[in-house]
Amino acid sequence: MFLDASGETVFYMRRVEGRDTLFMFRPDLHGGDHHAILSQSLDAINAWQCPGRCVVLCDRWPAGAPHLKFKFFDMARIGHLLERQAVKIHELLTDVPMLTTLSPEHRPLPPEIYDMIKGEVVVAPGKAPFDDAVVRPALFVFDGKDATARAEPLSFLRPTDLPSRVYRDPSGARLWLTMGDSCHLFVLDASTYELAGDIIWPVDEQALARLAFHPIRPEAWVATLSSVRVYDRGSLKLLREISIAPELRWHRGDRVKGLVGALAFSADGKRALVARPLHGDVLELDTASFATVKSHATFVDPLELVVASRGNRVYLQGMRAGQVSWMPWT
Repeated sequence: MFLDASGETVFYMRRVEGRDTLFMFRPDLHGGDHHAILSQSLDAINAWQCPGRCVVLCDRWPAGAPHLKFKFFDMARIGHLLERQAVKIHELLTDVPMLTTLSPEHRPLPPEIYDMIKGEVVVAPGKAPFDDAVVRPALFVFDGKDATARAEPLSFLRPTDLPSRVYRDPSGARLWLTMGDSCHLFVLDASTYELAGDIIWPVDEQALARLAFHPIRPEAWVATLSSVRVYDRGSLKLLREISIAPELRWHRGDRVKGLVGALAFSADGKRALVARPLHGDVLELDTASFATVKSHATFVDPLELVVASRGNRVYLQGMRAGQVSWMPWT
């Protein structure tokens, strides 16, 4: 779940009638909220935001290597269609530029894709085949500076490992890579993609980690199973552990510690929001004292959240059904 460059349109995925589906959500469009389907597939898909003008979607991710397909959706074109022909947007997006499976060799970007990511570098996680024909964890690099695309092997991972998401450090010098259901994440050099460090937390806190970088202080906040851990971005030293959902709750027939979802900050960094899907609320924290300021009850079981750039609206996606809603926040 992520916002476009304007900060007002949300892109999200959910499963609909057995198909993985990429949606966009625009509130207040023509007097009401509108959800538009951009792409559907019987295979698993994943999507990533480009800092510039496009959204990158991968079909058959990740198990489909070596037959992955990467589609590039132009945000400006999508916005135009949404304003004029919102009901038919899925049918009209028939000539979306596409790349097939990438290899370690630098491959020239088609001009229409280069125009969309010109000057930016998009890095997405997945798996790709290499010289020994073994499918291994990799980073897919779409370079809008030298107009090439390639797969970078992650040699420090096992072939069975699944990289989940890449977060770009605000300094631009590092990438933070999370791993499936794990108690481990890796920090990479953003220019060489070599391992620069890693972070490990207790196995009883194993979960799909979610990150947010404090907008003022050099801190990375990492949400694990029931806690948020605050790390110094430079030294990777643990600065603070914040208990978010320590109590036992029922989940899928088992008693588990409460699950922590995504987190985000206010623009001034004074407040943090943390999603709690098993509680059905969002906690608001004071980032100076790390104390809970307020619990925001929601209509969904929020797992993902993003804060609109204007700072007065928070978009939420539920854990079970994947429905999207929003709440005001000032």
